[in-house]
Amino acid sequence: MAQQTAVEYFKDELVKKGFFIPGGIYAQAKAIEEQLIKDAMMYALDEDGHTGEWKVKFVNDYYNNLKQTK
Repeated sequence: MAQQTAVEYFKDELVKKGFFIPGGIYAQAKAIEEQLIKDAMMYALDEDGHTGEWKVKFVNDYYNNLKQTK
């Protein structure tokens, strides 16, 4: 099984069952999921006392790497 996010899995399962998912709703769900992952990572880094602009780059790079490993 290829790696999937929760939103991707949910969409695929609904489509298998014959449901139509409007693209706008799917895109919005993916954007929310992405923001939640990034917010969680930023919070975790803050809790460890990390500071600086590098955090934003690190979080964005990490998330983009997740998308590429599918």
